[in-house]
Amino acid sequence: MFSFKKSLIALSCLTVTFVNANIDKFTSTELSSIESINTSNNAQPFYFDSQEIELGHIEKINNFFSVTKSGVYKVNYTINWELNNNENEVHVKTFLLLNNKEVVGSQSYSNATQSEYNKRTTNTGSFYVQLSDNEQVSLQYTNQGSNLGMASSIPNESSISFELIKEIEKPMVPDPNADLIKTGDYGNLALRDKNGLYARNYTASATYVSDSPSSAFDGYVTGSKKINQDAEHIAARGVWISPIGKLNNHWLSIDFNRKVRVSGFRVYKTDAGFINRMPKNIVIQASEDGINFEDKESFTLEKIVDQALYLNEQFDTRYFRFLMKDNHGSTYVTQVDELEVF
Repeated sequence: MFSFKKSLIALSCLTVTFVNANIDKFTSTELSSIESINTSNNAQPFYFDSQEIELGHIEKINNFFSVTKSGVYKVNYTINWELNNNENEVHVKTFLLLNNKEVVGSQSYSNATQSEYNKRTTNTGSFYVQLSDNEQVSLQYTNQGSNLGMASSIPNESSISFELIKEIEKPMVPDPNADLIKTGDYGNLALRDKNGLYARNYTASATYVSDSPSSAFDGYVTGSKKINQDAEHIAARGVWISPIGKLNNHWLSIDFNRKVRVSGFRVYKTDAGFINRMPKNIVIQASEDGINFEDKESFTLEKIVDQALYLNEQFDTRYFRFLMKDNHGSTYVTQVDELEVF
């Protein structure tokens, strides 16, 4: 359980300013936003379609919330939901996700059955958490039981609020990305023909003869489909593919020509029919000389077309490398249609 008293001691070395009750509150109101509890144990972000109270400290971006003011926040959420017809029972867990980790004390567990008195139920949470500028959080839900039934949230009866309890003024740290062009939906820094990046800035461990390393950074994917509105030119076929039969321990690397700050990345693989070509276990690496690379963080990618992931800790680097240890089962090639760095 998060201890607010202990958190104040830990924050004593920072400049802290008391503020009045400042709340950003978001709700789920429209029928189209009803969430179905998935029939798997993979957590999904709960969608809030409306902002009831707006102070501007927390901004909604798709299914996530972005922090614009560092501080200690009190978070309250309520999710009211109902078991779908023809379902016997369902167990749901909710929690706040921050930097790919569950926030301690944010978890809530509930279950429903077809009983007249237990068909509707509620997940609630009330806790404190320290959030920093530009961090992203989301309220996640997952089915926890062996009875993987379906349930739906009830419109106008689910909300989450973020109350700024203490503002934290951090020392100013120069942002190396301040003068860079951020492209696409996530602020991609690595798009070819932007920020002084050209074909020579992209390298790979090996590449199939019809493709090139920069093809994974051109904003285009299989079938010449444009997925980054700021893209200018397709490179070769718009994808990177490994040589046939050589599947493991491949890498894609970028020389940014300067220091950049990396917060996350996006991996896109267009053709769901060949989704097993998608990298599975990957390592994010950094280097200052392009020779000696340091492991920063490891991820296991999902077997889905499009995914964006945030690092637990930002880092500054000149060279960024995406090491693919294996793929999702293809014995033919490993493939990345587009890789974004933000």
